Amino acid sequence: MIVGVCTSEHGQELLPQTVKTKGIEYPVASDPQLIEEKDWDVECYPTYAIVDRKGIVRSIGLQPENVEVVVKKLMGEAAP
Repeated sequence: MIVGVCTSEHGQELLPQTVKTKGIEYPVASDPQLIEEKDWDVECYPTYAIVDRKGIVRSIGLQPENVEVVVKKLMGEAAP
């Protein structure tokens, strides 16, 4: 499952339009208090975090071109 969270101080009000314009079909959430940004130690945008089927954070801060490779590898692991 993919979930998008807008944690930027700028652009919160643009989130609904961005979802529509970009054709985003996965769930998105707004975090105007930047709680998730602090909890996930976000330093750059976008920041990709991969959580496995067991709920274990396996990677934070992947380059966009590596996300699919990591997800495919984790999908190949046995389900708990």
